[in-house]
Amino acid sequence: MTSFSLVGQDITEFNDPPSNASQIRHLDLSYNLIEKADGIKRFVGLRELILDNNNLTQLDLPLLPFLQTLSLNKNKIQDLPTLLEELSKRAPHLQYLSMLGNQACPNELVAGDEDDYQNYRFTVIRALPELKFLDSRPVLPSERQKADQHHTSF
Repeated sequence: MTSFSLVGQDITEFNDPPSNASQIRHLDLSYNLIEKADGIKRFVGLRELILDNNNLTQLDLPLLPFLQTLSLNKNKIQDLPTLLEELSKRAPHLQYLSMLGNQACPNELVAGDEDDYQNYRFTVIRALPELKFLDSRPVLPSERQKADQHHTSF
């Protein structure tokens, strides 16, 4: 498997990908200061994308038909509906998503309660039908059924 990593390099932008970007399957840009990751557009064969601990407020992805894992922990993402619309169109086979530490992901220790978090889970699960794992917990069949019945938009 081909991987590319720029972990902890204090980069603020990622717009100069390597020439073999289309062949890379695992990309890790964690622990940087990235606000925009425009260079991801050349990584069309990604299966795993890790962008933890950056300054992303949104994600503008290319079509990533093979992407299964996306980790966005500890960024500055606030707009959950826009993100979910983007992911449902651009990463249709996403199975693992983690968004802990973003404003879009309620945390009873910071703001909100367990009901807020469960509503968030229902919203995400409903928008991403192939999701198997969200944040730190698996998506259970009973939870998917409840999510399909749950119509509250976050």
